[in-house]
Amino acid sequence: MSWRELAPEPARHWIRFAPKRWPATGSPSLDLAERRIVWPGGAPDVPLPEPPVARRDLVYLPPLPRDRRSERERWIVDYERQGGAALVQVDGEEALEPTATGTRVVDLLAQLLVRDPSPLAGLPGGVAAVLPLLPGLSSEAEAWRPWLAALAAHGRRQVCGVAVELTPPDRRRLSELSGEEAWEAIFHGEAPSEREFARAAARAGLDPFPVRPEVALAPRRRRNRELATRLAEAGDLWLRLRLPEADGQALLAAARHAEATALDLASLAREGNLGVVSWLSPVARELVVEQAASGRSDRFERLKEQYLAAADTPEEAVE
Repeated sequence: MSWRELAPEPARHWIRFAPKRWPATGSPSLDLAERRIVWPGGAPDVPLPEPPVARRDLVYLPPLPRDRRSERERWIVDYERQGGAALVQVDGEEALEPTATGTRVVDLLAQLLVRDPSPLAGLPGGVAAVLPLLPGLSSEAEAWRPWLAALAAHGRRQVCGVAVELTPPDRRRLSELSGEEAWEAIFHGEAPSEREFARAAARAGLDPFPVRPEVALAPRRRRNRELATRLAEAGDLWLRLRLPEADGQALLAAARHAEATALDLASLAREGNLGVVSWLSPVARELVVEQAASGRSDRFERLKEQYLAAADTPEEAVE
């Protein structure tokens, strides 16, 4: 098979399918599915894979060489006609080009490596961005400030910080590109904090949480997918806040079940019949009832507020 199927989660930008092989570009990029750096050196002429056939959901399309972008656009049009959706990773230059296909997300690794946020001044409003959080380069609030300011210049947009999983060879290459003054921090600095970045982004008027792109579904499946999305978001925040792990894992498991079940969970919730659903934990059941009743969950909103609370703000329990 040409695709790896993943459990859609916020930490991996809701990707369901990631390609096993993809044409190489001449610049380093961030793999949003694996949260690692992809360095130049592969083959640029690898054929684009056929669309996944298991289901129509969000596929991840990494950066492509410029001369193959029109081929990618035709691929996206065909896939969207079949009911799927595409998360299209682009560089800052391509992000300036108008498009009507896919959900675009700008990978800022290339600008980060040359320490130049200035190209972001022309980034259209609403285009999402990802800032790799790298020790020695973008691991502290002082380093984020010019990037967040540039990204906020055109109003609110989605900006996620990703703490990159680095191998020893990655660290060596980063130190070669960044200069001797960054060597100590790259190899021995503290791991960057996605939570601190999210707090800084929110203070700058940006949205630090990835929005899940929609796909074409029948009404019942769409309702279940919306509930699954909220369950996964809550589970992700629960674990990031280091609340009891069993409850957080139960929320993520409930999200996977909700997406696959033939039951109409929203209807069961409104009728008071969720007791028949054995795989919903007490916390997950509460969240589903709230979300089905009003389109929002107080439990989820408290988790979100707690995650973004100032570091010196006493955190309230959400259990």
